[in-house]
Amino acid sequence: MLRIEQVTKTFGGLTALMDVSFDVSAGRIKAVIGPNGAGKTTLFNILSGLMHPDCGSIFFDGADITRNIPEKNARIGIGRTFQITRPFLNMTVLDNVMIGALASSPKIQAGRERANEILELLDMKRLAHLFPGSLTVEDRKRLEVARALALQPRLLLLDEVMAGLNPAEIEAFKKILNGIRAAGTTILLIEHVLHAVLSLSDEIVVLNYGQKIFDGEPKDLVRNEAVIKAYLGTDFM
Repeated sequence: MLRIEQVTKTFGGLTALMDVSFDVSAGRIKAVIGPNGAGKTTLFNILSGLMHPDCGSIFFDGADITRNIPEKNARIGIGRTFQITRPFLNMTVLDNVMIGALASSPKIQAGRERANEILELLDMKRLAHLFPGSLTVEDRKRLEVARALALQPRLLLLDEVMAGLNPAEIEAFKKILNGIRAAGTTILLIEHVLHAVLSLSDEIVVLNYGQKIFDGEPKDLVRNEAVIKAYLGTDFM
């Protein structure tokens, strides 16, 4: 579904990504992990169209989307969340989700129905008429996912949606993500909660100082010397 070919991005003298290549197959959950500053969010900014690479190419379903703007990527089926949740605070949870739904279905009633379906999927129906300022951290994270899902994406980019959650909340979120995948949405996620990554992901990419040092299955990641040295640490082993 997604192919990233030799993507490089620099900011002045800082190289955020260097010659990064990997694929994401339809119907899979793939994780991108690595130390802070490894280039993970820069990669998501490029995939969503917020930034363009200095060189390299990105293909979605075979079409070149390297220079697409975010609106076009949203229309073709790429949804994205952000590390810092920024809902519309003066609108209800339902209306926040409806905004995304109306992008693909401009009729109000259809948008409301779609938004209610998503809130049901994320176990947020009881919160529909609340305002985001009254939500817990977990529910604000769920709302961020709900808004992205409202676009009806085929590929969902999730940027640290489990950060700051306790173990019980993480387990609940894992069930939600598995449900999203089961419903037909491919997921590419950035995450630091390693036990969740290992149990959720079909494949994992590891970035370090902007370079890919691993791309494979979780069972192989925990035995990879480069990953242990750069990210896991010997204590993990």
